[in-house]
Amino acid sequence: RIHFQASRRMGLDEVANMILPVAVVIPTHNSEKTIGRALKSVLDQEQLPSEILVIDDCSSDSTVQLVSNTTTPPGVSLKIMQLATNEGPAAARNHGWDATTSEFIAFLDSDDSWHKAKLAIQTRVMRSNPEIEISGHLTGESIPIDLLIEPQTRLFSLRKFLIRNRVSTPTVMVRRTVVDRFDSSFWFAEDYELWLRHLAQHTGILRIELPLAHLHKAEFGESGLSARLYQMYRGELQAVVKLRTSGRVSHLYSWLTMSWMALKFVLRLIRTRIRQLK
Repeated sequence: RIHFQASRRMGLDEVANMILPVAVVIPTHNSEKTIGRALKSVLDQEQLPSEILVIDDCSSDSTVQLVSNTTTPPGVSLKIMQLATNEGPAAARNHGWDATTSEFIAFLDSDDSWHKAKLAIQTRVMRSNPEIEISGHLTGESIPIDLLIEPQTRLFSLRKFLIRNRVSTPTVMVRRTVVDRFDSSFWFAEDYELWLRHLAQHTGILRIELPLAHLHKAEFGESGLSARLYQMYRGELQAVVKLRTSGRVSHLYSWLTMSWMALKFVLRLIRTRIRQLK
């Protein structure tokens, strides 16, 4: 059972002042071994979200029970949405996204976790850059970070994202004004497809140059959906083809991008094989 501890250390008024207009959306499927860690990282935030929505994508283990037994402080709602069939990560995130009411939406995967300063810093950056609708940040081991720090940021264009994905989904925060959603026909690279589609119509995606999330697996080649390297590669290709078909990138540029992706796929296979041999 997961308990929120801060309310025992401070008064309820102080807890209320910590609440941010942020909804956290967590898709999950058979995540009984990791969902507790993910939720704890949300409840340990220096400033808390107003909503937590867990979308259970037809789990057959004790994930739902673990989430249901989680306690939250006053001002923070925790809801679990159970899907009748396994719809995939894109559809699960969309269900949660559509059910939110907050100004900002932050995504977290059930096998990852956040730095305790993540929501406070990223919300402040979003408020300071009202023209930006999507932001992300770096990932890595948790390090001491001053909550009041003014972090360095970088703005990435569509062309920069065509070279490679610059943000991982558990780092992303979006404004409620974003009308696009994840393409539920994509089971792989669905996040990358949405970032490309957004960038084809907007100035850029802002990245905070701080490691505010910890991915508890390698980006490619370990457990979970990312382990299926070929499907991930195909998903990335399909995202570029979709962009080209819509007329948002030229045939030449899409061909160059897909050639580069083929080379990266080979390099991923080699790196994965080296890890397996160690």
